[in-house]
Amino acid sequence: MTTSLRAPGKDIAFIHLLRLVAVSMVLYDHLIAIYAERWKDILWMPPIWLNTYLFTPFGIIQSMGFIGVSLFFLVSGYIITHAASSETRREFLIKRVLRIYPPLIGSVLVCVICQPGTSRDIGDILLNFTLLNYVSVPQVIIQGVAWSLVIEMSFYLMTLLLLTLMQRKAWLHVLAQSLLVAFCLRKSHSFGASFFLFTVSFAYVPYLIIGQLLYFLQTGRMTLRVFLPLLVVQFGLLEWGLLSIHTQFLPLDNSYLINFTYALALFIIVSQSNIHSFTGIPRQLANMSYSIYLLHGNIGIAVLNFLLPKTGFGLAFCAACATTLGASALSFRYIEKPSQQWARKLIKSRVY
Repeated sequence: MTTSLRAPGKDIAFIHLLRLVAVSMVLYDHLIAIYAERWKDILWMPPIWLNTYLFTPFGIIQSMGFIGVSLFFLVSGYIITHAASSETRREFLIKRVLRIYPPLIGSVLVCVICQPGTSRDIGDILLNFTLLNYVSVPQVIIQGVAWSLVIEMSFYLMTLLLLTLMQRKAWLHVLAQSLLVAFCLRKSHSFGASFFLFTVSFAYVPYLIIGQLLYFLQTGRMTLRVFLPLLVVQFGLLEWGLLSIHTQFLPLDNSYLINFTYALALFIIVSQSNIHSFTGIPRQLANMSYSIYLLHGNIGIAVLNFLLPKTGFGLAFCAACATTLGASALSFRYIEKPSQQWARKLIKSRVY
């Protein structure tokens, strides 16, 4: 027996459910826990109850926000490996670039419009378009949630570099990735400030590698006997990153590893559930999850700032969510879908 988990079907329905859960957690963290509780000192019964009976007793940090981001990382590691298993380097590069960057660029422009005090310097804006602002000194961050995209792109570039190896020898591919992460952690202070900033992001890559490992296990490309040691290696790399870089998230009462373990358990449970289809409005929201993730912190908070002095928080929150979903639907229809269609045309055209 090569696997202890059920392999995915053609339409990986559970992935869509996890995307919806992940983006909901991030929205709760940013629009309720951070905005209402921390910034505005608003007492609202749902977060009070969750804090008292769920978050504090179980050590859940950032009001589920990090669990949501961890789910996104696991989903990316899983689904990108699924896609890359049958793609050429050219196909992989075109699809990933046109998947990530057009919506990102649109969201940066929204940030410039909606966020007071945001840099209007054209150089800063262009740098944020590329994500290179995260490895530049000084850092100028316009789109706050884009920190996770730097991690995604690092994983994509590593997958692109090792694509042939991934398609032929899954265990060796994971080992090669692990050595690259270990090298960066070991040399994080050796090549200047920009390399250190890169390592700050690259230290998160094992979260995505674990999603990749789950894909290899579920599809039978890796045995449980090989999976488990490589899983331990990834947790060791994550611990190394916490000890050397992200030390504030090492203590048990503020632990990345504990919260990632919750996300991993949720991922495994949902992946083994009998979800054969995921349709209707929930599926549409899941499809828009990337745009929702990019836009909620700007459009949602702008609406909250405008309405809160005039209404109660409940009504302002509902309006913020509705406006965010409307803007995300427009982004999905007019930016995400056309850029994906453009990617398919470029691949078919064989234009280099």
